[in-house]
Amino acid sequence: MSDQVMPRGIEHAHAWRAADITTSDWLRELPLDAARELTQFAVAEGTALTAEHRAALPRTCEYIASVQHTLNEGVGFAVLDGVPVESVEEPRVRDYVWTLFSLIGRIVDQKHTGTRIYDVRDTGKKAGYGVRRSITNDAQEFHTDGGWLARPPECIGLFCVHPAWSGGVNRVRSLVQAHNDMLEQTPELLHRLYRDFYWDRQAEHAPDEPKASSQPVFYIDGSGGVQARHYSDYVSKGHALANATLDREGEEALAALVAHMERDEEWIEFTLKSGQFLVMKNRRLAHARTAFEPTPAGEQGRHLYRLWCRDEGAPHLEG
Repeated sequence: MSDQVMPRGIEHAHAWRAADITTSDWLRELPLDAARELTQFAVAEGTALTAEHRAALPRTCEYIASVQHTLNEGVGFAVLDGVPVESVEEPRVRDYVWTLFSLIGRIVDQKHTGTRIYDVRDTGKKAGYGVRRSITNDAQEFHTDGGWLARPPECIGLFCVHPAWSGGVNRVRSLVQAHNDMLEQTPELLHRLYRDFYWDRQAEHAPDEPKASSQPVFYIDGSGGVQARHYSDYVSKGHALANATLDREGEEALAALVAHMERDEEWIEFTLKSGQFLVMKNRRLAHARTAFEPTPAGEQGRHLYRLWCRDEGAPHLEG
């Protein structure tokens, strides 16, 4: 971003505080007739939806259109409730999830090896280089997905196969509101967030490629709208991987943004139940989760499917 261009306020429903919204703004029940359609006509994982597929899912398409309105014109996220997963084997559940998210946007890769449905579950590993927190039981701070990418996913989906025994609470908050608050209170620090930082690429690249990329936190998209990426942990690790020292203004700007993000009056929280599907605008909102207890031996632990969609660029990870 040019130093001559100053950030501007964003007037949109995506700019909200917790007190501004209620459950009715984001909880979307899947109608029974749409659920029946999905059971009968859900396509296999990896299938590109055709006009014929969509014609077989009229009520489901109508339902997803209402979800899209919530994503684009409303609060920017929705929890889809009532996906028919009871007594259904896991491969078929993946088909339901694939079909629903394909109606939201083009599903894209989450790893350089091509994974498109990513299993979020505790593997017993400890977070570190190449080990994402998503496969640990650690807490995750507020973040957006794929922040190291030039084209992060536009929307993300988290489908709950099984919740944690204890913990694993989901949190969502508006990055747009944090942006507007910083513009009012510390505009000079907000301006720094429009310039580049180094980001840890999470080892999602060829062995001979750089381990860090260079991206801003806030940026202007091709249509002139403000977009965001955020994960302070990835930025601190990115500078270390690039053997670069983060400038003092950059440190202060990131710390100020984190302080805004961590205000508990700014977020809402809920625990996804089995069969619930959180979908959200990844370049406008951030999400987090609390730590959760390891699964007792022989029991099913916390397990979510994560999907990304992006209609611009190519479907591979870098787009």
